[in-house]
Amino acid sequence: MRCHMLSVRLNDERGSSLIEFVVLGLLLQLTLLTSGTALLAWQHDQIASESISRHALRSHLLHGLPIQETVDDLTTQFQVGSKVSWVLDCDGSCADSGSIAALRVQIGAVSATSYLPVP
Repeated sequence: MRCHMLSVRLNDERGSSLIEFVVLGLLLQLTLLTSGTALLAWQHDQIASESISRHALRSHLLHGLPIQETVDDLTTQFQVGSKVSWVLDCDGSCADSGSIAALRVQIGAVSATSYLPVP
């Protein structure tokens, strides 16, 4: 008789909906947290690449600072680590006034390009 009561209690559905609600709610929250964290990291890299590209090109063309120096400084400020690469390209010569300079900065899978005329 005692074994029969134990098997009936194990098959009883009372109380399981609360456990299912908590478990499914926790799984949903974890999924949203990881997706949100990945989205924020991507957005951070996008904003950093655009800002680094714009500021490094301006400081190079207007003040003559080396691009690598500015990129390194901004990389440290944005805390993006060593996953930054950049390419400077000019339509014509970068020394000719009026030609268009383009700086492409890539951080991981995200990239941004800024264009400025050479003064």
